[in-house]
Order: sequence, then C-alpha cells, then structure tokens
Amino acid sequence: MDQPPFFFRDNGILYRININEIQLIETSGNYIRLYSHNKTFVVRVSLEAALKKLPKNLFVQIHRSIVASVKFITAISKETLTIDAAPDKEFPISKTYYAGLMEKIRIIEAGSGENEEDKKNE
Repeated sequence: MDQPPFFFRDNGILYRININEIQLIETSGNYIRLYSHNKTFVVRVSLEAALKKLPKNLFVQIHRSIVASVKFITAISKETLTIDAAPDKEFPISKTYYAGLMEKIRIIEAGSGENEEDKKNE
C-alpha cells in the first residue's frame, strides 16, 4: 500500500515527495538531505522530527545522522551501505545501529530453509 505523501517547506512553498521514493535521509547541520531516485532535497528540519513522520517498517537508522529505506539498500558491509540514488557513495553504519539494520532485512543463506523439525528427522 502506498504511503501518504510527505510535504516540506522551502521559501514559503510546500513541496511533495512520496515517502515510498525516499531512499536515505542524512543530517547536515540544521538541515536534512532527502535522497530520492532522481533528486536530492535539502530541508530545514531535525532528523528526529522527520523520523516521527516516516513508517517504522520501511526506515532504519544506521548512524546517528543517517536513516535508510530498506527498500533501496543495494549493498551492505559491516561498516557501510549503498543505495540506488547514490551508488558510488558509501554511507557509514555505526556499530550501535548495525544489529537493528540486520533485524530489518531478510537474508537468504545456505541452510536457511531448514527448520529444527527437519534436522530432528534426519
């Protein structure tokens, strides 16, 4: 289901961005930078205020100054991740938020299809 649009104010004008298009939010002083698939927006608001407006199931904090949409993460290492909108830029993942990131994503690994009952029956 599509989320309602997200509006931000710039020079007295309200602009719309669809929440489903936000790939990453990064703080920059008193501003946040919103990365979407084709544009980057700079908005004067705190990261905390922006987080309150975003669906918790789609976004995960990866650093004290960065929140990523799990839908647009293209690669994850122990210390960084990349997104569709900025494939050549690596965003840091702090140790504090790494476990929370791993809980939000689904990982397919060898042997992950077995359950405890299958193991007992062997």
